[in-house]
Amino acid sequence: MESFYFAMFDEVDESTAFFKTSENDQQSPAQQFWLDLDIDGYDLPSDWYLRCAGKAAETLRGNIPLSESLGTPDEGIMTILPGVDDCTMTFIFPNHEDVSILEISIDGGATFPYSVASDAGVFEVSDLPVGDYDVYVRDINYTGDPVPMGQVSISSACLNSSVEGNSVFESIQVYPNPAKSEFRIDGLDGTFEVALFDLMGNKLRAFRSGGPNMVIDISDLPEGLYILSLEDNKSNRHIQKITKIF
Repeated sequence: MESFYFAMFDEVDESTAFFKTSENDQQSPAQQFWLDLDIDGYDLPSDWYLRCAGKAAETLRGNIPLSESLGTPDEGIMTILPGVDDCTMTFIFPNHEDVSILEISIDGGATFPYSVASDAGVFEVSDLPVGDYDVYVRDINYTGDPVPMGQVSISSACLNSSVEGNSVFESIQVYPNPAKSEFRIDGLDGTFEVALFDLMGNKLRAFRSGGPNMVIDISDLPEGLYILSLEDNKSNRHIQKITKIF
C-alpha cells in the first residue's frame, strides 16, 4: 500500500493539522524568534505547507503521476474577502498557467454559477444576502473533486453601514488615490491588519497598524491597479482599489 508520512513539530488541539505560517517578519509576532517562510530567500504564501500536502494527497489518489519530485504546488486562490460596506465577496487569485476558466460555487459545491478567466486576478460576487457561504472552486476542464475554500460569512454590518453610519470603516480615509509614491490611511480607530495585493493575488505589503494614521510606500511598484485590505480585531474587513500612477 502506498502512503505518505508527514512529520510536525507539535499537535493542534491534540489532532493532526497544518497551521498557516507567517510569510515574513512583518507578519510574525514581535516576541521571541519565528522562522518565517522567506528565511531561505523565497517568497511563499502562508498556506504553502497545506498546498504541498494537497498535492501529495492528489498523487496518492492517482490524480497526479508518481515522481521523485512533486515540483511546485499550483497557486490557489490566495484570499477571499467578504465585503463590509456592499455585501460582496471578492476573490483575489494569481494566474493559473494550466487553467483557462475557474468556476466558483458558494453553496457547498451544489452549483457553480460563477465563472472567470484564470488570469483575471480579481472577481466579485455582489448583492449577497446575509449568511454563511461554503465556497468551492474547480477547473472547468478538471474531472476531479472541486477544491473547498472554507466558509465565508456576510454579516448584517454590510446592510447597516451605509444607512446608519455605524461601520467601523466609515471614518477611515485613504488618499491620495490615484497615488504616485505613497498613500495615507487616516482614522484607524484600533488595531487593523493592513495588506496590499496586486491583481494576481500576490501580497505585496502586510502591516499591523500602530496608531490612527499610516503611510504606505508604493514607490517601487509598477503603474497599475492594486487591492487594499483592512481588517479589524473583530474580523470585519474592508477592501478598496488603489491606483498607482507615475
